[in-house]
Amino acid sequence: VFERAITSAAALAQTGHLLLLGAAPDSADTNYGYIHKGTPLGNGFAVQRFTEKPDAITAHQWIKTGEYLFNCGMFMFSLRTMQRHLQQHHGALMACAKRSIDGADRHALAHVLADGFDAHLFSSFDVEVVEKHPNLAVVQVDMGWSDVGSYQRLWQQSAKDNNGNSGADTAQHAINNWVHTQLPTALIGVENLVIAQNEQGLLVADRAYADQIKTLLPLLSKTSTQITRPWGYFESLFVAPNVQVKSLMIEIGKRLSLQRHQHRSEHWVIISGVANVHKDGADYIVRANESIFVPIGCIHRLENASDEPLFVIEVQSGDYLGEDDIERLDDDFGRMESVV
Repeated sequence: VFERAITSAAALAQTGHLLLLGAAPDSADTNYGYIHKGTPLGNGFAVQRFTEKPDAITAHQWIKTGEYLFNCGMFMFSLRTMQRHLQQHHGALMACAKRSIDGADRHALAHVLADGFDAHLFSSFDVEVVEKHPNLAVVQVDMGWSDVGSYQRLWQQSAKDNNGNSGADTAQHAINNWVHTQLPTALIGVENLVIAQNEQGLLVADRAYADQIKTLLPLLSKTSTQITRPWGYFESLFVAPNVQVKSLMIEIGKRLSLQRHQHRSEHWVIISGVANVHKDGADYIVRANESIFVPIGCIHRLENASDEPLFVIEVQSGDYLGEDDIERLDDDFGRMESVV
């Protein structure tokens, strides 16, 4: 479909028009720019106007008219048309380009821009070319286009189970949810959710509102990912099935609880400071650039044995890595009945 569209539109491009490719809207999407079709022109239409990201009410009104297309951000033009336009509106840029080409080694794989090129000469193709071009046309391309630029579009494009769920490890009585997490995820009795995790944090939102995450990002960027504990803090660095990597800071004179795990082993690498590691009744001094392994079921404790903060990288591996897999046998901070 795409090949046929650009082949039929090529003749229009040769007449001096700058062509935009547009897709028929399949929803009142507020994340796209729209093109308002004008009078028929060859195999397309003259562009009456185009606009960025309307509100939902406006988008619904436009779609009902049948006169609007999604702006795919793809263009067709002849070299002569573009040279003429740039020479007229961006003479300094064209002069810079000509100097660069004239001085280039034609056998080189890349051309270096001429000395004195200034980035402010050109802001963007849409602003400097499209909005200023006198002969704009649009060709409709019905090829199922999407830029997959929103959670709603991601859900639409993803493989789903029979109930419309995508990405969940298991789902019961759940409908039309999209999941992308680093941990095994189960859904029960929820509908139309986005659950998305990366190194910055976790998003849980109704799909209809998920794109408002853009307004929350500045707040999330100011939020510390360090989890405080009475002995210092830890920070999760990497999470994948059956493995998690954390950084730990143990304050001077403090130690973790005497504990054991039923589902995971731990490998501690000392980054700076000196650690006293208790393992099944024996004590080991572990210094910077040294490591020690704590197997599943081992009774163990990590203590700062120096006069500076102790920094440790902890690699956990096992079939369950939750914080509640901690059986405390002794604790300096009275947490025998709690995992926090």
